[in-house]
Amino acid sequence: MDAFIGEIRPFAFSFAPQGWLECNGQAVPIAQYQALAAIVGNTYGNPPNPQSFVLPNLNGQAAVGVGSSTAPGSAINWLLGSKHGTESATVSVSQIPSHNHTLVMEKLTSPIGSQANSLAVPVANSSWLARPAQVSGPDASAIIPNFTLAASGAQVDTTLHASTLGITGGNATHENRQPYLPLLYCICNDGLFPQHP
Repeated sequence: MDAFIGEIRPFAFSFAPQGWLECNGQAVPIAQYQALAAIVGNTYGNPPNPQSFVLPNLNGQAAVGVGSSTAPGSAINWLLGSKHGTESATVSVSQIPSHNHTLVMEKLTSPIGSQANSLAVPVANSSWLARPAQVSGPDASAIIPNFTLAASGAQVDTTLHASTLGITGGNATHENRQPYLPLLYCICNDGLFPQHP
């Protein structure tokens, strides 16, 4: 079966057969490929000079059908020759799933001023973040690091202990592509000229 000029096919071998050109985004001369230039035009990029045109680039790219996206809430319109997506991405705060972090805290116990192990759940009137602003009772004279005493019921702004909440992550990108199998995509430059219906 003869191919149409401008038709793209994947091949399992490593070279473009006769009458085909690799789809790697290269610029080719119009004079040498007039029929293909008439079909493709400047759809796939701006040529380096008026005497050439650019072929589609499918190196590391996936082809999708033209038209509007059917994904819920998406307003993307897939235009012929337009480019979308990225090979890698950095996740932003708004994109990560809702989750919790362990809160590291210390419990003030007897004798006065001694510290117990870190807790995952605060203990009322004992943990730093759950202790009332006005310390009273047997531990009233205890020194609580990074905790400010105030009148009963007052709101206190204070700097928490450095290990209360930790920062993690390195802002590195992650692989953003589905499983893939590299093949050689080529475009036909010597075949049947497609006719509009």
